[in-house]
Amino acid sequence: MARAILIDGMGPSAAGRLCGRSHEAARRAARRVWERSRCQGMPAGWTSVTVVVPAEVAEEIREVERGEQRQLQYALNRPW
Repeated sequence: MARAILIDGMGPSAAGRLCGRSHEAARRAARRVWERSRCQGMPAGWTSVTVVVPAEVAEEIREVERGEQRQLQYALNRPW
């Protein structure tokens, strides 16, 4: 079901019908696969978030992310 939605572009209702499941079950399956794929390779203790904010706030959030990533890169490349 997840492949039908995420790769083939099928809607949750159609994917659910194809597999004999509800559209809600198909949506949940696709969501689980999507979340797992986004989190692979993420540092321990980090999480991925999606927010809807005004454009001027979005840049502030992106800057926080860039700063955190720079700190992580520094820590990973530091000779201990």
